[in-house]
This record gives sequence, structure tokens and C-alpha cells, in this order.
Amino acid sequence: MRRLSLTIFLAVLGSLAVFAAAVSVAWWWNLQVRDDAFERRLAAVLAAEILPASAEGPHQLQRVLERWHRRARVDLVLLDTDGSVVASAGVPAADAGPRGGAAAGPQADPGPREARPHAGPATGEGRAEG
Repeated sequence: MRRLSLTIFLAVLGSLAVFAAAVSVAWWWNLQVRDDAFERRLAAVLAAEILPASAEGPHQLQRVLERWHRRARVDLVLLDTDGSVVASAGVPAADAGPRGGAAAGPQADPGPREARPHAGPATGEGRAEG
């Protein structure tokens, strides 16, 4: 009788462990999908505001980037085709650039390249790095 109860206990314990592992994997996967979807929506909304502002000049671009910097709490840099800074928000202009970046600390790496969209030259073209 004692051996049977131990077998049942271990079977229930094993089932709980498998269930916990499955829930953990599903939870992690869901978070990854949500993050990817958020980054795509943010890039689309950001581009929808930046591209029309690029036709209005660098001062309007600067205002839009500063508003998005406050709203999303991210550093933004808009580069032209030569790699020179057109407008930036949150990063000092001396630190902003294609090679220099804002390599001041651990928050400087925003993640994979696909997650760093930016508008193209001030002519209104948009592109995403990748």
C-alpha cells in the first residue's frame, strides 16, 4: 500500500512539473511575440509622424523627435544618407551618429538591428535597418 501511494505521489508531482514547464515556455513565447508586435507598431507610428515632418524642415523634425523621446522614453537620432545627424532627441548631438552612437553605458544598446527603425533622408523616404 505504501509503495502504491508513493507511485501516485510521484506521478502527480511529475505531472505538475511538466505542466509548470509548459506554462513557463508558453508565457516566455507570448512575451516575445508581444515585444515584437509592439516594436513593429511603434516603428509604424513613429514613421507616420516623422516622414511628414521631414518635409516641413529640421525644426519640425526636432519637435517630433523630442515629443517621441518624452513619450516612449527612448533616444532617437535621425540621419541623412551621408550619416550626418539631421535631428536627435535624448542623445547629445556630439554622441549621435552612425558609428559613435550613444555608447555611454549599458542602456546604449537598444537591441537587435531590426528593432531600430529610423527615417531616411529629409526628403521623406523611410527605411528600416536590417
